[in-house]
Amino acid sequence: MKFFFLSVSLLTVFFVGCEKPDISAATPEPKAEPQKAAPVSEPAAAPESKEVAPAPLENAEPFISIKFEGKAIAIVGSIKSNLQKKKLLEYLGKGFPDHEITDELEVDYRRIAVGWGNRFGNGYIVPFFEQVPEGTFEYKDGVVKLTGEVPDQPTFRDLVMSAGEMFMGDFTQDIDSSELVVKPK
Repeated sequence: MKFFFLSVSLLTVFFVGCEKPDISAATPEPKAEPQKAAPVSEPAAAPESKEVAPAPLENAEPFISIKFEGKAIAIVGSIKSNLQKKKLLEYLGKGFPDHEITDELEVDYRRIAVGWGNRFGNGYIVPFFEQVPEGTFEYKDGVVKLTGEVPDQPTFRDLVMSAGEMFMGDFTQDIDSSELVVKPK
């Protein structure tokens, strides 16, 4: 059996190696005779255009800032989806029914859609503020910034790790927890 495969392999190499080479690629093409240029004349004046096309708008990443201060929740920013905005407000209302919510979150359809937009309210924001009652969450230019005091080191670690898992994607570049500190004992 080994002899059969060896002989088939050698015959294949022999026949492939013995193919006639393609010399058409190596043959130079004949040089074309230079053409005489047409006489130079004055260029025609372009018609004046009074309308200027607007520059195309570039998609921008979402911007969200949520700040808890006392019994007040302030939400500022701009996201692509009205549904995502409604879900976020619903989750915050259910999670913190005794808080007053100030909603300055705009819906801008030119924003980039993000995969975490439908799930971050209930999946991260509510649990974050349950642990950091006087804190701030911000997503801007691909950076998640967490601010406030956490009760202990394991909570700190869990919040940062779960932020990495929740906001992982094409646009998120970093999790900034430099202002998220463990409450002194």
